[in-house]
Amino acid sequence: MKFIFSTGSLYTYGLDRCFALSAQAGFDGVELMVDQRWDTRQAEYLKRLIERYRQQVLAVHSPFTPYVPGWPEQEPDRIQASVRLAEELGAKVVVHHLPFRRGWKWIRLGTARFPLPLPGQGSHGSYRRWLLEAYPDLQATTDVTLCIENMPARRSLGRTWTAHQWNTVEEIARFPALTMDTTHLGTWGWSR
Repeated sequence: MKFIFSTGSLYTYGLDRCFALSAQAGFDGVELMVDQRWDTRQAEYLKRLIERYRQQVLAVHSPFTPYVPGWPEQEPDRIQASVRLAEELGAKVVVHHLPFRRGWKWIRLGTARFPLPLPGQGSHGSYRRWLLEAYPDLQATTDVTLCIENMPARRSLGRTWTAHQWNTVEEIARFPALTMDTTHLGTWGWSR
């Protein structure tokens, strides 16, 4: 068993500090969350952090927002870019999220971008299809293991619901590798 520090847990900190804290706390390595911080996508810089702190990047977490400067906006393309980064860093796993139940359109007001929920499948309909049809092809081209992560549930109007598609164990067990986030699982309200 390995204990991995996620840079996403301290997303307001720089990566140098995240790697330093991971090393000081005795973690076995790092899960790199690709996000708006440029450093999360700069392989050469990341390699220097790996060497300096002796903290290997064991997993790359694909961004879960479509707007990451310099990174593809479509989910399948973001996952493929994350696989390339993982290969370059020697990471063995790419973690990514399930598709949303409804699509989202990002609107721009001045320099700010905001998500607008859309009924129906939106862009995540094509992501669902890609997961079911082309996902195995991507896995066949790399030694990096693709892992789908379960997502948290929310309580609203007296019921528990999830924003993501396929949030039962049976539905996500169709995929060969899973990342079970126990904090997310705890929100599902199961008593077993």
